[in-house]
Amino acid sequence: MSIKQISENISKKLLEWDFEKAITNSNNEANTVDNLVKPFLNILGYKPIDDFQTEYSIEIENSSKSVDVVVMIKSKKPNILIECKTAKADLEVHYNQLCHYFENSKESKLGILTDGIIYKFYTYNFDNENKLNSDPFFELNLRDYSNSDLVELAGFDKSIIDIDSIIWEEKKWHTLAKKMLKSFKRQKNHKKGK
Repeated sequence: MSIKQISENISKKLLEWDFEKAITNSNNEANTVDNLVKPFLNILGYKPIDDFQTEYSIEIENSSKSVDVVVMIKSKKPNILIECKTAKADLEVHYNQLCHYFENSKESKLGILTDGIIYKFYTYNFDNENKLNSDPFFELNLRDYSNSDLVELAGFDKSIIDIDSIIWEEKKWHTLAKKMLKSFKRQKNHKKGK
C-alpha cells in the first residue's frame, strides 16, 4: 500500500470515529487513553498487547514508574513512549515528565506527548541521545489537520513505520538547520565588521 493510500485510509477512519463523543468521555487520563489514544493507535494499525501496552513499568532511581502507553515495533521493547494527559490539558507543563521517562528507557527512540487531541512527536536530542529534543518534529491536532498532516502521519502506520528512517530524516533537517543558523550568524558578524 502506498503512503497516499494509507493516508486516505487514515482519513476515512478518522471521519468514521465519533471523536467529539470520545473527547466528552475523556475526563481523566485513564479515559483519555481508553477513548482517544487506543482508538488512534488502532487507526494506525496497532493492536493492544501485541503492539502496544498501557501502564508500562520503567525503573527510575530504584523505583518503578508507569508510562501511560508504549508502542513496540517488531519487538517487545518500548520503541515509542506515549505520555497522556486529560483531554484539553496544557501539554507544555508535562513535557518534563515525558523526558524523565525517555531518559530512563534506553530502548526508546521516539516520544509522544498527547491529550488525545493534540499529538506532539519528539525524537531524541541529536547532541545527546539520552535526552529528548525540546521541540516536536511533528504536531498533529485531530480537530484541525490537513492532507499533508495525514501523509506525515501515514509514516507512523504499523504496516510501514521505520523509526530509524524517521530519525534519519529529522537528523538531516536538524543538521541543515544548524548549518543555516551558523551561516546566518557568520554573515551577520561579517556585516558588523564592515
